[in-house]
Amino acid sequence: MRVMTEPSEGSPSDRRRGAAYQLAAAVSAAPGCEAAALGMSASWHILIRDLMSRSWIPVSVGFIGAGTGVSTVCGPLFSGALTEHYS
Repeated sequence: MRVMTEPSEGSPSDRRRGAAYQLAAAVSAAPGCEAAALGMSASWHILIRDLMSRSWIPVSVGFIGAGTGVSTVCGPLFSGALTEHYS
């Protein structure tokens, strides 16, 4: 079995197989991105505890939580809209 480099070469089944390989590569990269995001979240909490005054720590951690929540909801919606619009 060979990996397709050009989408136009081969039969339709070969093109679907090439798309499946690209999807598998993207899915296998996702855990690495998730691990990096988890590490960045922990780093922000550490920086806030070290740099902010004691009275501003809850507000700052709340902003991080709100940003994480908004990105969790809006990220898939935004990427889905882009995918539907450009594909």
